[in-house]
Amino acid sequence: MAGSPTTPPPLPKTMQAPPSSVAADAIVSTYSLAPTTRTTVVSTTTTTTTTTTFPPLILNQPRHHRLSSTRSGKEAASDDSAAGSSSRALIYPLADQPTPTVLRSFLFELDGRKSRFVESTDPQQSLEILQQQFETSSSSSSAGVAPTPGRTIRTTTTTVNTSTPRISDEAHAIRKRALSPSARQESKPTTKATDEAAKESTADSAAASKSHEHESKRRMTAKDRADFTRGVFRQADTLSESDAVALTPASTSSTAAEPTKKQSSLQFGLGLSTPLSASGSTAIAARDGQGLSIDVQAAQTANEINPLSLPSPSLSPVTGSLRKHRGDDDYFASNPHTVETQETIPEEVSPSQSVMMTIPAMVDSFDALPENVKDYVMYQFLRRCSKKTLSTVVSTVLPALRCDFIALLPQELVANVLQYLDAKTLCVAAQVSKTWKNAVDGSRYTWRKLLEAEGIHTGESEMKRAIREGWCMEGWSKLPADDVASPEEEEEEDEHLEGQVREIIDGGDSETMMLASVAKAAATNTRSEFESLLPYPNMFKAIYRHHYLVNRNWMSPNSTPRHLSLPGHGRNVATYVVTCLQFDSEKIITGSNDLCINVYDTKTGQLRTRLEGHEGGVWAMQYVGNTLVSGSTDRTVRVWDIKRGVCTHIFYGHTSTVRCLEIMQPVMTGYTSDGKPIMSPEEPLIVTGSRDSSLRIWKLPKVGIDDEYLPSSTNPEYDADPFFLRALVGHSHSVRAISGYGDMLVSGSYDTFVRVWKISTGECLFRLAGHGAKVYSVVIDKKRKRCISGSMDWLVKIWSLETGECLYTLDGHTSLVGLLDLNNTALVSAAADSTLRVWEPETGTSVHKLEGHTGAITCFQHDEHKVISGSDGTLKIWNIKTGKVVKDLLSDLSRVWQVRFDERRCVAAVQRGQETFIEVLDFDYDPNAVDDSSRFEVVSASSTRVPTATSAAA
Repeated sequence: MAGSPTTPPPLPKTMQAPPSSVAADAIVSTYSLAPTTRTTVVSTTTTTTTTTTFPPLILNQPRHHRLSSTRSGKEAASDDSAAGSSSRALIYPLADQPTPTVLRSFLFELDGRKSRFVESTDPQQSLEILQQQFETSSSSSSAGVAPTPGRTIRTTTTTVNTSTPRISDEAHAIRKRALSPSARQESKPTTKATDEAAKESTADSAAASKSHEHESKRRMTAKDRADFTRGVFRQADTLSESDAVALTPASTSSTAAEPTKKQSSLQFGLGLSTPLSASGSTAIAARDGQGLSIDVQAAQTANEINPLSLPSPSLSPVTGSLRKHRGDDDYFASNPHTVETQETIPEEVSPSQSVMMTIPAMVDSFDALPENVKDYVMYQFLRRCSKKTLSTVVSTVLPALRCDFIALLPQELVANVLQYLDAKTLCVAAQVSKTWKNAVDGSRYTWRKLLEAEGIHTGESEMKRAIREGWCMEGWSKLPADDVASPEEEEEEDEHLEGQVREIIDGGDSETMMLASVAKAAATNTRSEFESLLPYPNMFKAIYRHHYLVNRNWMSPNSTPRHLSLPGHGRNVATYVVTCLQFDSEKIITGSNDLCINVYDTKTGQLRTRLEGHEGGVWAMQYVGNTLVSGSTDRTVRVWDIKRGVCTHIFYGHTSTVRCLEIMQPVMTGYTSDGKPIMSPEEPLIVTGSRDSSLRIWKLPKVGIDDEYLPSSTNPEYDADPFFLRALVGHSHSVRAISGYGDMLVSGSYDTFVRVWKISTGECLFRLAGHGAKVYSVVIDKKRKRCISGSMDWLVKIWSLETGECLYTLDGHTSLVGLLDLNNTALVSAAADSTLRVWEPETGTSVHKLEGHTGAITCFQHDEHKVISGSDGTLKIWNIKTGKVVKDLLSDLSRVWQVRFDERRCVAAVQRGQETFIEVLDFDYDPNAVDDSSRFEVVSASSTRVPTATSAAA
């Protein structure tokens, strides 16, 4: 392998101005062509790599920056430099700003060649390298050595012997070069008379230039001198032919054997921002040791070949007329629009006027630049603009860049765009303009999807409540939270709202019509009409907004929810414990070992009724609608009509305590071949688990439709029970927990096994073995077709319902794992070690460990935002996303037996001293409302009317 030297190229001999004369704060950049490779295969394989590197491009600081830094020593000494810099920044905001990173280095294509532009990060070092190159060039000149060209083309040739000649398949990147100026001159026919005339014209021009330069020196001041060293117009002593730069490229490529003799050359001056190609052979002239300017004819010729050429101040009528006398092509003669102007130009033209005449060439040169280079050059122009000019540019450019696509697109497309935004982004978008606000507020589809994503129920009951309470787009509800209607009034109002709610849920009018209605009402400026339309086309946003504000109250450490304290199940703490709790917006139902079930009014806290009939403590309970099912230590399962407060059905069969039960509603699990939905189970079922190690399945009676079934407790006839379906036998110990979905049922037992059952047939599909102690909790993950179990062996296991294998074992607890809760985003386990743990349900990864309680966790519930847990004396709320405790909801308690919450309320069964209480915390309140003393209310047991309901059999 052979190659040319890798040292930086020396400068041309004709460049007599040393780099030391360049300002120390100048910007130094480099421009190079990407390497090209050519492979030739004959008897040997020859690879030739050509790299073209141009000398550095030097850009001085803006002119006003240089003038302020080169003032006389006296003026500089009397001035505060910091104050001067600040004042300059006020007038020229970008003057002292560095080039943005994105513009400091980039790639672009030029004449089909990949090129690279890099601005030096260390200009001082680049200038030192440039000084070394200048010294090398000077020493070579004094020794009589031919100068090295300004452009360097390095060629590396690699030769490899091959046994079989072949042609390489590699692409040949052959750079097509323009015809060199010398070649163009040779191609033109010349005569001896023409050459002699040209010589005479050149001599005359040189004499005229010297005379013109002498007169200009006497007339111009230092302030009027122009500097064009780096492509920017610099005040000069005068504009003469000696200021021109002739650029002479030679198109050759070097070889490995002769790297220096066959290098291509391109001469150019330090002051040129980019290398140029030009006709003519005029050398680079020195000018008082300062920078150089560019010959206009060279610049014009370069515009045709190299679009990186920049204009020169020498592009003036004076220089043009001088060239005309010596036979050069006249730039202005080729432009018919400038001929008349040339004739009217006076003989004496100032340098400033000549600069003005270069504007057309400057614009043409800028148009010829690649886009990336335009960005860089434009930034350099902006650095030289005053604040007033920048303001004008901004006021012109910004309106052109702004496009209100929401106003231009059809409403159907607008709704399609908005559906990809989250709630926070939508609220920000609604503040942009009235058009955007109307589009965001009117997009029912967008807000409905957000509600579904958040898991917020939007059924008829929620719609009726939103309309009844006046949920609006601004502020809180139109009706006070305590201004509630009686159940009878709500029923009448529900009938009136039925049609409106159904229209909203089913879709009603199209999205476009509703958006048009809102926009029309907003445009009329009739607020009453606009507000009357808001709840209906914006109902889903109103619901989402209301839930968002309520959740903000939940997660605020400073929240003060309305507090309602209800009397519990008795005073004898040693005997009475609240074992079951369930509630909705109308009623709170609790079960206890005092043999009773209490039904409270959720809004007022009044005890509606007490269901009595069990002969033992109630340890399992669940209700759906108006039907309540309970299991007791008396080994019976009872069905109750909640409104009437009576027991309608009694089921026998278990021979020990009914410890757990679940009402399984039909869900769609698939489709038949003809497209009909498959519902499993086919009808609502009751599944119970008992300490007798069995599970039993009954049909859920339709209260008010099915006949009552109240057999004698002394001699129950199991076979005659019309609601009994089957018994599931297989466990060898107490069934402690059950969980079902569709046709699948999972049970956990004290025999350490988890069993998976098929409800429709009673078949045991899997016996999941792996726990080493009693199983206390199970839950089905219907989304992933898995089940999860917690055991006394401190472990949580995740099982596959398709294969029966254990997928993950989650360890971390140090005591009995008695409680599990699962939703779409998180699995939470609670143990007797006083901690809760949050797991990622997909992989079983531990997310958070919730520490803060000092005793065993007795109850908890969680959703996508929070975890509420009860233990010894406190009820805490946690942020499930951070794992941090938000606050203590209740404190100074003796026990916390049960806790449940919905979107609005938290209900807890607690013990204080020797009494049990039902605590209701309502977070649906306006935090900006005036605080009042009615936030906390205790409902007296003596003032509560307690109707007692007993079963006929009892």
